[in-house]
Amino acid sequence: MRIFPIITLSLALLPQAMAAEAQSHPCPAPWVCEMNSVMTTSGITPSLRMGYYPEDQGQPFAGNVIYFEGLGDSMVNHAPLFQKLSQVGYRVIAFDYFGQGGSEGSMNRTRIQGIIEIGAQVWSRYARVTLPRTRHTILGWSTGGLAAFVAAHQNATDRVILIAPGLAPRVSVGSGILSLPPNQITLESLTSAQYSARNPNPHLEPISPQSPLSVPLFSLNLMGTAKQMKGQSISPRIPVLAILSGKHDTYVNAAKTRARLARAAPHREEIVFEFGKHELDNESGEISDQVSDSVIEFLNRTH
Repeated sequence: MRIFPIITLSLALLPQAMAAEAQSHPCPAPWVCEMNSVMTTSGITPSLRMGYYPEDQGQPFAGNVIYFEGLGDSMVNHAPLFQKLSQVGYRVIAFDYFGQGGSEGSMNRTRIQGIIEIGAQVWSRYARVTLPRTRHTILGWSTGGLAAFVAAHQNATDRVILIAPGLAPRVSVGSGILSLPPNQITLESLTSAQYSARNPNPHLEPISPQSPLSVPLFSLNLMGTAKQMKGQSISPRIPVLAILSGKHDTYVNAAKTRARLARAAPHREEIVFEFGKHELDNESGEISDQVSDSVIEFLNRTH
């Protein structure tokens, strides 16, 4: 099995006695979730919700995928994509950042490198071991896409899927800087999908935090990391699938993102949805279906 270049301390789980005290946190079926603290290079975290969307037991096991979420996101808000992955045998591992979804603390404490450190521990806890080796895969959206890019740059994963990654984040996002209150993350700005009884809203948990302005320390880290990654590359040994948005994305500059990926990973596979907004996996039906199909095809082919 590949040995990832991550500091030993960041890979260590807390002592078993503390882990045994982890209390369950409500998660919609079929999620398997619990609350746990983990150790990172910056110290012990608050209790974070973590777990996995289980693979369909009626299918041959296909592998593990860890999801890195976006700002204001929740691990349980992406059931359409995760359900399709489950149906073909994939286990989707995930965790909520500080103060998001079911996790405690404040998102202001989150750092991009910390996402990678925590993700490594969550993976070691929930990944189903396969022989001869367990292939490490990150699927990252938005903020999580930036973290996934950094992990791939550090050779800390075997393959990576980037959905509208935060490589070129906008200063004015969502509702815009001129709205009151400014820069609000809104469902309407994330997706053009229209929800109804026949098309239920997959966003089971509210947007939190509601604006990057409310978590300035994290936002500065995100902007700084994106700037640091400009000009950095991903090894051609790491397969990359980039699923990108277009001009209607009010969270990242789609043109700059595409240009940076062209330089960073010329070997990448790329799909562009020119009329898609930011949350492509929860976009209108046709886009959402194409995203799911593309992810599954990529995973099966690069297994």
